[in-house]
Amino acid sequence: MASLDAVTQRWKAFLGKVEARLGEIEAEAKEGLADIIATEVIDPAPLSGALQELKARFRALTKKVDQAWDDTISPELDKLEDVPSREVDGLRRQGDALRRRIAQLDEALEAWAQREAATRLKALAEEELAQRHLTCAKCGAPLPEPPSLHRPENVTCAHCQALNTVRPGQAMAMYFAGGALAAKARASAQGSKQALAAAERRFNSRRHPSREDAQALTAALDAHWREVCLARGRETPGWTEARLEGEVQVKVSQAMKPREEREAHRWDAVSFALGRAAAGDEKGLAGWLTGDGGDLGFGSDELLEMTAERDDARALDTALSVSWQRDAPDEPKAAWTKERREDLRRLLRREG
Repeated sequence: MASLDAVTQRWKAFLGKVEARLGEIEAEAKEGLADIIATEVIDPAPLSGALQELKARFRALTKKVDQAWDDTISPELDKLEDVPSREVDGLRRQGDALRRRIAQLDEALEAWAQREAATRLKALAEEELAQRHLTCAKCGAPLPEPPSLHRPENVTCAHCQALNTVRPGQAMAMYFAGGALAAKARASAQGSKQALAAAERRFNSRRHPSREDAQALTAALDAHWREVCLARGRETPGWTEARLEGEVQVKVSQAMKPREEREAHRWDAVSFALGRAAAGDEKGLAGWLTGDGGDLGFGSDELLEMTAERDDARALDTALSVSWQRDAPDEPKAAWTKERREDLRRLLRREG
């Protein structure tokens, strides 16, 4: 039977090989994507196809990590006796960290490709503009460039008064109307996107999110979309910052409104309970459990979970005292409280 050290070394060696393969894929991908951007950027299909193929490779790599854990490492650990749960959790977290790096590299390469493609399209659009000479379709006289270059515009001939429709060049249209500028703006906001992803993970990791958790997620959404909308707007002809607030609020509302409609009452209930627990208000907390909290389906277990998953020792102590009085007043308080603390610690370790 393998020892814990042997299983650990096998896992680390495997993860090291995956890390090395990840570096190879990155180098190969950048070279291939750069070739496509240099030669076929006007047609978005080749770049889109290459990015989808790249995503498939990253998914396969993630699946390989999952299978190694599920089929090899975890069964080997199960065969060992008296392996501390913290050791198993530590090995699992190593795999989780590698999965996150794979996902982050996937996002980073896509963002890089979008920025490069947009930059190339913009350069081609400027070449189109420099090389074209507009003339009236009726009399052949020179026409001025329209004020808006990114969409069809009607231009009146100064010589014969004929109305001419001037259309943007292909690269110009692709840059502004084909999604390249929007993709470039999203790609430029990688810092706020990562912060938003971290906020999403924190929010989703809560068994019982509070109003404050929702506000933190909303703030991260606002910061990300503000950066994206500002970057896109600054290059959009006719755009002014007066439009920024409305555009950001639309994006934030799209993400938060459905959650708000489903869960707002529970967020507020959790915030109220946490406030009472943090204040050491056992009477108020007990009243909440028999009143509004109970009506929403919160019981002692939920109260203990919501306080245990937050770093507030006083709140947890208050919740434990209230739960003991409610569920096990005939049992020794110290022993009951110690057992519940251990249960909660195991629960959070398993989910972390």
